[in-house]
This record gives sequence, C-alpha cells and structure tokens, in this order.
Amino acid sequence: MTRQLGRRDVVTLFGSLAVSACAASPAPTSTVSPQQVWPPYERSIVIDALGGPGAWVCPGGDDAPLANEMIADARASGVTAVNVTVGVVGNRPDAFEASVQQIASWENELDRRPAELMKIKAAVDLVAAKRSGRLGIIYGFQDAAPIGSDLTRLELFRRLGVRIMQPTYNLHNLLGDGCLVPENGGLTPFGLQAIERMNALRIVVDLSHSGQRTTAD
Repeated sequence: MTRQLGRRDVVTLFGSLAVSACAASPAPTSTVSPQQVWPPYERSIVIDALGGPGAWVCPGGDDAPLANEMIADARASGVTAVNVTVGVVGNRPDAFEASVQQIASWENELDRRPAELMKIKAAVDLVAAKRSGRLGIIYGFQDAAPIGSDLTRLELFRRLGVRIMQPTYNLHNLLGDGCLVPENGGLTPFGLQAIERMNALRIVVDLSHSGQRTTAD
C-alpha cells in the first residue's frame, strides 16, 4: 500500500534534492542512461515549458558556464527544447540591463556549442533541432518588469530572441498584479497595451504567476 504525499512531504523532498544538488561537485557526472529515456520521445517533439540544462538551483549557477555533463543529460533525456529564463524577476532598477546581460551569456553558450545547442525563434526551428539532435533553447521571461515603461523594449527583446513572456511574477509591476497581490487588481492600462503588443510581435503570453484577474484580463 502506498501513501499519498502531502504538501509538506513534497516541499521536504524537493528541498532535500536542492541541497543535494548544490552540495555536489562542480563537475557532475552524467545521470541519464539510455534506459531512462521514454521511447516515444525519440519520435516526438517535446518542449520543457520552463527549465534548462544549467544548475539554476545552486547559488552562482547562473553565472557558471554549462558543463559537458549538463548538456549530455539534457540531450539524452529526449527533450527537444526548453524554455530558458533569460530575464530577471522583480522591480529592480537594473532589470533591463541585467536581462540583456543574461541573454548575452546564453548567446555565448550558443556560440560555444553550435553542434549541441540551437536557438529557437520559430516553429520550424523545433523541427530542425529535433532532426539534428541538438537541444533547442527558447528564450523566455518570467516577469515583464525588464521592459519598464517602454513598450519598444518588447520589440528589442524579440529581436534578441525572446519568444515567451509572463506579464507578472507574483507581485505587482507596471503591467498588473501577480498571484500574491491581495488586491487582485488585474491588468493596468499599460498592461493591456503591453499584451496587445506581445500578440502583435507573436511573443507567447505565459500566465504563470499572474493574478486571477490579470489572467482573466
């Protein structure tokens, strides 16, 4: 007889996993064997909607170059592409500059590993990544705060490769309320303009972390 895990059990489990991952050596060994890959992945295009091959759960992991083992594990998993967060979260004064810097870091990784990684900018790129055996990298934001009050930055970030964006991340920003804001105010007039512009630019609007009314709006 199995016991259903409660919320506390899940939090404890993942907390232990995070600590274990951060305590590991800087050069981890590959953990995925061919027997662990789900066979249908071999003939399917599979997108991890939020992830990445890097050690993002560890302090300082975002600044470290990707290890060979990280890339090998991601490719061996059978996943075709991952939505990698390249924008910073929160209403910090340097949100725009820091996000551009993160994109530049990923561009460097793509330049270093052209045989292993491929930037995804359109649906046709997913097919190309699948056929070539490369891991597709989709640039995404979990918070639209880096655009500030300037809608033209949406076009700039799209030119840099951003294809997915969340309007808010938990808290309030210029676009609207996140899921932790008690007032649940929804999108602001600026937020409505931003969503309209995202749709025009074909940037996917991801409603994770958004408030109930923001999602409905």
